[in-house]
Amino acid sequence: MTCHHRKRLILLALMLGGLFGVHEAAPAANRALLVGVGKYAMPGNDLPGIDLDIGIVREEIAPLLGFGEGDVKMLLDQEATLANVEQAIGQWLTEGVGPEDRVLFY
Repeated sequence: MTCHHRKRLILLALMLGGLFGVHEAAPAANRALLVGVGKYAMPGNDLPGIDLDIGIVREEIAPLLGFGEGDVKMLLDQEATLANVEQAIGQWLTEGVGPEDRVLFY
């Protein structure tokens, strides 16, 4: 990922944070689920850079939005099966979430 793309992602996160007021310290719980698939079973169809995108969201954008390390769950490549994504959404991302809690799905 180029420096230009990285700056655009960070700028987008800051803009979204400003629009939704997430720049303020919130007493609510935070949960983030990051899913990235860049390796496919069909040769020649891999998407390079997915791991870099997920890394930037986890290390730079999520913290800017107030999400801590323990607030983030990732599913990458072989882990990102339909069953695992559905389970993570149902159990990690939404189960027990209240009206004051915040979630991030990427």
